[in-house]
Amino acid sequence: MKFLYIGVLLVSVASCRKLPSFIEVCHRNDPQINSCLQRNTEIIRPRLKNGIPEMHIPSFNPLVISQATLNGGDNFEATFKNIRIYGADNFVLDKFEVTMKEKFRFEIDIHFDRLRILSDYKINGRLLVLQLNGEGPADGNYTNVKAHLTTDGEHYQKNGKDHVRFEDKKIDLSIGKSQLYFDHILGDNDELNVQTNRIINENSQDLIKELTPVLTKVIGEFVFGIVNRIFERYSYDDLFPQ
Repeated sequence: MKFLYIGVLLVSVASCRKLPSFIEVCHRNDPQINSCLQRNTEIIRPRLKNGIPEMHIPSFNPLVISQATLNGGDNFEATFKNIRIYGADNFVLDKFEVTMKEKFRFEIDIHFDRLRILSDYKINGRLLVLQLNGEGPADGNYTNVKAHLTTDGEHYQKNGKDHVRFEDKKIDLSIGKSQLYFDHILGDNDELNVQTNRIINENSQDLIKELTPVLTKVIGEFVFGIVNRIFERYSYDDLFPQ
C-alpha cells in the first residue's frame, strides 16, 4: 500500500507542470483574458529565435518543415523538401481571442513584414504558361504576409489531467509581394533559367495562388506548432486556472 501511495504521488507530481516564471498566468474567468494572452505572446516572441527549452519549443529561426507537396492533377506536381523559414519569429500579433464557453476556440490575426523561405524543390508539369521539369534549390522572399487562423479544441484526459487538443484548423492567407528564384528550373541552361524566373516573377501573383497550400502549411506549422506544444505539455488548469 505504501509503495502504491508513493507511485500515485510520483505520477501526480510528474503530471503537474508549472509555467515558466516569465509567463503571466491567465485566469479563465478573467474578462480581460485576451489581453493577458496577447501580453504572453509578446513575452514569448523574442524568445522564439533561440527556442524555449522549458516549454519544449525549439528554435523557430529557421523554422524547419520536412516536406510540402502540390498536386494539380495530371498536369502539375511540385514537391518542396528541407523547407527553412526565416523571419517567422518577427511576427506581429494583431488579434488573439479565445472562447471557452460552448467551445474552446482560438482566433488569431497575425502578420509578417517579411519571410524568406529556402527549400529543395522538384517541379514537373505546366505552371502558368510554362512547361517545367526541374529540380534544385528554391529561394522565396515574401512581404506583408497576413494570416487569419481559427482552431477548435476538444478536452481529453492525460495522466489524470484535463488537456486540450486542436483538430479543426483553418487559415486564410494573403501575401503582398514576392520575389522567387528556382535554380535549374530548366536544367543547366543558364540563359533559359534566368528568363524563366523572370517570367515567374512577372506573374508572381498568379504563382502565389498556386503556392498558397505550401505557404498555408508553413504559417500553420509555425502558429499551431507553438500552440500544440504548449497545450500538450501543460494541462488546462495549469494554463487557465480559475
